[in-house]
Amino acid sequence: MKPIRDWLGYRLNGLARRLRAGSDEALAPLGLTVKHFAALVALAEEGPAAQHELGSAVGVDRTTMVSLVEDLERAGHIRRARNPADRRAYVIELTTEGTEAIDHATAALERVERELLAPLSAAERRQFAELLALLSR
Repeated sequence: MKPIRDWLGYRLNGLARRLRAGSDEALAPLGLTVKHFAALVALAEEGPAAQHELGSAVGVDRTTMVSLVEDLERAGHIRRARNPADRRAYVIELTTEGTEAIDHATAALERVERELLAPLSAAERRQFAELLALLSR
């Protein structure tokens, strides 16, 4: 029988845990979590969105999304505005502060990735990224 540490799932899970822990630690001084960051980036990439659309883009349930939106609004990273197409609904928009938070968080997360991938050469890092992209399709 193959030892557990030799199974792909075990190794990938361990790597994901290390990346998540490092990311959470790097984002904490900014008052953000990985989910906050994902929501901000989704808004930056896609533009204003309804809360349920943003939740789908980030991959979080409705309850979690309510909390994320409240956190981000309280921090000044987003604002809610009435949806002109549906006066009962709101559209979530990224603020200037939100864009600045993305910049700071991106720098912090890039440091985490560099540290995690430090044992690999530049060519190996590129190849690893290409292989992950291929497997993630």
